[in-house]
Amino acid sequence: MIDIEDLFVLYRGPDHDVVALRGLSLSVASGERVVVNGPSGSGKSTLIKAVTAEVMPGAGRVVVLGRNLGQLGPAAARLLRRERIGIITQGSGRDLAPELTCLQNVALQARLSGTRPAIAEAAAAVALEQFHVGHLARRYPSTLSGGEAQRVGVAAALACAPGVIVADEPTGELDRANAEVVYDLLAAHARSSGAGLLIVTHDVAANRIADRVITIRDGRVSNELFEGRSRLIVDRRGWVRLPDGDRDRAGITDRVNAHSEDHAITLVAPADQRSVDSAPPGWHDGWPEITAGQRDASVGDEMIRVREVSVMIGSTVVLSPLSFSVRRGALTVLAGPSGSGKTTMLGILGGLGVPTSGAIEFINGPPMSSIGSSLAGFAEQANSRDNLRLARRVRALEPADVDWALADLGIGHLADRPVSTLSGGERQRLGVARALVTGADLVLLDEPTSQLDESSAAQLAGVLHRLASHGRTIVCTSHDPAIIDLADAVVPLIAAAI
Repeated sequence: MIDIEDLFVLYRGPDHDVVALRGLSLSVASGERVVVNGPSGSGKSTLIKAVTAEVMPGAGRVVVLGRNLGQLGPAAARLLRRERIGIITQGSGRDLAPELTCLQNVALQARLSGTRPAIAEAAAAVALEQFHVGHLARRYPSTLSGGEAQRVGVAAALACAPGVIVADEPTGELDRANAEVVYDLLAAHARSSGAGLLIVTHDVAANRIADRVITIRDGRVSNELFEGRSRLIVDRRGWVRLPDGDRDRAGITDRVNAHSEDHAITLVAPADQRSVDSAPPGWHDGWPEITAGQRDASVGDEMIRVREVSVMIGSTVVLSPLSFSVRRGALTVLAGPSGSGKTTMLGILGGLGVPTSGAIEFINGPPMSSIGSSLAGFAEQANSRDNLRLARRVRALEPADVDWALADLGIGHLADRPVSTLSGGERQRLGVARALVTGADLVLLDEPTSQLDESSAAQLAGVLHRLASHGRTIVCTSHDPAIIDLADAVVPLIAAAI
C-alpha cells in the first residue's frame, strides 16, 4: 500500500534550505493501521505531503498503491489523490464547498469518480450516519460548528472507497467522544475495505486502534511500538536515535563509548562529559504591557458581561442561550463538546458576529482585541520574526524585539525560518505569538493547542497562565486539559438541541 525508502525532503529558502525528512523509511501494508506521532517540527506533516504527492522526494522513493510518486506528473498526482487516496486533515471541514449541502459535499467525491448521482447520494447518506452527522445532511457548511464540519469532511474523504487513507490530525477540533467515533470508524473502514491507514497525530488515544505506533524525530523514524513493546529503529546505515530521557539519565551529550558483546551493544558516557541541563525555556518578562484602556480599570474587575446570548441560523440553533462574564487579567476557557458554539461565541467577542438574541456589555467600551492561533494569514515567504513585526506595524505600534516571544513559546530557533517551511504545530504557536505581541486588551484564541504535542501544549498553556497573572485578559476555546487545568474560569457550553 505505502512503501517509503530512505526519503529525503528539502525545502528551499531564500537564505538557507531546511531538511524536513532525513532518510525516513516506513511501510504500511494492506489493511494495516499505523499511527505516527512525534514532537512538533519532527517531519510528520511533510510525511503526509510526501505520501499524497504534494511534495516530491529530494532523494529516496515513495510508492503508494504501486505508483512511484517521484515519477508522476502533476496531473497524474492529482488524479491519484482524488480517486485512490482518502485525505483527511484537521481542516477537512473547511474544505467543504460552501454552496453545497453536507450530503452533496460527501456525494461529490464519489461523483467525481464517475458514480451516478442517486447512487452517490445514497452512499453519502450512509457515510454521514456512520459519523453521527446524518441530521446535518441538508445543512450548509456555513451553519456547522468546527467539529461538525470536520466529521462531514471525514465522511467526504472516505466516500470514494479509497485504497489508502491518510489522516493528519483528524480529531484536533473534536471533543473526546467524537474523536473516539472518528478513530473507530477509520479503523473499521480499513479492516472492511483492506485500505492502508496512516494517521499522523499528537493524540495518544489514537494508539488503541493501531497495529503499530511509529515515532518520528528529526526527520527519521526513531522507534516503534508493536504488540506492547517499544523498539528503537536502526536504519540500514546503522543510525539510531537514543531517547532523550535515557540519554540524559546516562549523562550522554555529544560523545559516547560503545562496547559490543554477544547480542548487545553497551553505550557509556565518557568520564569527562557532563549531562546537559534539559530544563524548559525560561520566562521572559518583556511581553507587551496591557494597554492604557485596560490599565484604567483594576485587574479582576469585569471586562465583559454576556447575558443570555444565543445564535440561530435559519431554524438551526448554533449557540444555546449563554451567560458568563470575562474578568480582566484572567484566563477564561470556553469548553464543551463539538457543536456547542464555542467558536461562534469567540467570534462574537471579537466582533466577527452578532447574537440572534441576548446582549453583550463591554465595561468601559469595547476592548481592542487580537484573534490568534489561525494557521493561515501569514506572509508565507517572510520569516517568523518579520511576521510578528508586521503584526505590530499594522497596529501602529513601535518596533520592538520579538525574539523572546518566539522563545517563550518554544520556537525561538525558527525566528529566521520562512513561515512556508514550518510544520502545523510550529505555525500554530506562531499564530498565538502574533496575537500576543500586539499588546491588545483582549486576546482571543481558538483551540490554540490542537496541533501540538503534549510537551508543547503544556508549555503554551503555561505561557497563557503566566500572562494572565501579569494582567493580560485571554479567552480561548479548548478541549485540552493542559489549558483547562490552568484556567482562572471555565465556561461550560452544551451542544445545541437538534
